[in-house]
Amino acid sequence: MTLLTVWEQGLAETYQSLLSRCSENSSRALILGILACLISTAIPLSIARLKVLIRVTNAEIFAHESQFDALISSLSGGIIIEEDGTLRFVHASVKDYLTSPRLPDGTIDQYFVDRTSGHHLIVKSCLVFLIPNGIMWADRFAR
Repeated sequence: MTLLTVWEQGLAETYQSLLSRCSENSSRALILGILACLISTAIPLSIARLKVLIRVTNAEIFAHESQFDALISSLSGGIIIEEDGTLRFVHASVKDYLTSPRLPDGTIDQYFVDRTSGHHLIVKSCLVFLIPNGIMWADRFAR
């Protein structure tokens, strides 16, 4: 086993432990939704924008705003960092860990986030806002 493999395994265990602790108090679907959005955006998201994105696309898992706030707080420090109301990953290795379907030891990663799921959430959110306005806009010209 190389030093790099040992290091990668240690990081994976650390991130998995942090996410497992978050899962004790929050929906795994909510955790993965938040992480998918953060992975899939080109720029860091503000907490307010992320909250709207999750609420619009996953109303069934966004039970209470306090649940979202508590989850962001529990992810802070080890997985994400909040600076001036904007969220980003603490290190590039977090993103690498989350987007790898298998752990360094070859087992399946239960916190794997497929980038396309984040893209789908973002597109779905955009459509929720655009379609009602598009329909209203088209109606004006149909008369």
